Amino acid sequence: MSNSKSIITVSEVSGSETDNEYETKNKNKNKNKNENETENGTQDVNQILVNTHTGCEVSRLHKVIDDLMVKYEGRDAVLSKLSTLVLQIPTSLSNYEVTLQERSERKSALSTTADEFIEQFLTDDSNKYYYNSAIDLFFAYNRNTMKYELTEEDEIAQVTLLALNEYEELKPWKYRIKNQIIKRIKEEKELLNSTPESHTIQKVISLFVPSVFKTRDAAKHFLIVLGDIYYKKNVNIYFITSKAKRFIKELSSECSALFGMHGMNNVFKFKFYEHTFSECRLIDMNDSGLSNVNVCEYSSPFKRNIVEIMCVACCYSKRFKNADSFLDSQYCKDPVLHSHCLYLKLNDEDAIIKRFIATATTPCNNSQYFITWKKMHFLWKIFLDDERLPYIIFTNHLKNRLMSILPHQIVTNSNPNMNTPPPTSSIEKEKEKEKDTDKDKESDKDKDKDKDKDKDSLDGGDVIFTSVTSKNTNLNLDLQNPHCGVDMFSE
Repeated sequence: MSNSKSIITVSEVSGSETDNEYETKNKNKNKNKNENETENGTQDVNQILVNTHTGCEVSRLHKVIDDLMVKYEGRDAVLSKLSTLVLQIPTSLSNYEVTLQERSERKSALSTTADEFIEQFLTDDSNKYYYNSAIDLFFAYNRNTMKYELTEEDEIAQVTLLALNEYEELKPWKYRIKNQIIKRIKEEKELLNSTPESHTIQKVISLFVPSVFKTRDAAKHFLIVLGDIYYKKNVNIYFITSKAKRFIKELSSECSALFGMHGMNNVFKFKFYEHTFSECRLIDMNDSGLSNVNVCEYSSPFKRNIVEIMCVACCYSKRFKNADSFLDSQYCKDPVLHSHCLYLKLNDEDAIIKRFIATATTPCNNSQYFITWKKMHFLWKIFLDDERLPYIIFTNHLKNRLMSILPHQIVTNSNPNMNTPPPTSSIEKEKEKEKDTDKDKESDKDKDKDKDKDKDSLDGGDVIFTSVTSKNTNLNLDLQNPHCGVDMFSE
């Protein structure tokens, strides 16, 4: 009771309504006047306390009491109350100090227990909750299905409150703790920053091998590229087979809808068009498997596991820094993947053309042996297929480059073929038809802004490369140019 009384008197000194109640009980005729005077006196006390706290002279407190004594001189009831209040100040302040200390200790203990509970809840394997800020949705990881499944904020709150029932001391703070947990999940548990478990990673890789990629390292490399795109790293340009166009389109659509991930179409290309070799990479995919991959329907395993795919992709991207770093690391155990993906980075145009000449042709001293441009062009296409390369050089540019390297002749009416008999009239007619056809092609090509790679222009259209033969012995005889002589293309 003494503590309670002391606390009440402290409130009175701080400006409570105790004086007003006292005046009401005694039915003082000057009630309103006394209330105003008491309020003014209390404000003076509060101001003095503030000033005292800041180093003001203590004597000013005495002045306040002296002024009150003078003001209420002759009013014994008021002076008695003032005396009682002043004498109780030491006890009241002491009790108040104890209360503050107990309150601080209790708050500290509750705060420590609450922090421990929050940390335990967020790190518990049974409560793996994540937040996708792109679409403002929560996900929970299901260990049984190895999937990230949609969940509601209310479900997380319910699980939190049920867990708090075991902590009796935390019940007064249960809603505060629940809100703190939701806030921490949003700030710290971004979905694509999560670390998937091992069996989830293996499940994702099994989706791509062997249906999309032939090796596990190739699948990992592709996933890292996806992660690099999401984190907006300095991503190179990746050339893939045109058979993967539908696959990439559906994958891009899903990633855009769920994660706000854009730019995939700017990274994966199906045709080469004057790109810088050092910025180009090659991805070798399983053409036969892609034709059987179901990506359009919702039942597609890729659509049903798109969250797991992107979580693994982002995890790999952070772990290996970027796709090129993975190829150069000890974790990539496929040298063929390394050399093929970096083919255009490690080989410039000159090196590729020289490699083509070395692998597709054989030099010879006999000047009567030669290869026509049409057949040389066909050899070039075979070379690109064997090397699994896109069409990296335009037709006319390739022809000019080969003419600058290999000995050649341009066959015209005034320049007969080497060591060839005079053409018969039927051959001459055929030649004239081809010449007219070439002119038409040249006219069409001038109008074609896309520079069709499969058409020959008239200039150099009858080029033959001399003193060279083909290493390919199984070429189609229908490709022979009628006005060519001893063409060793098929020998």
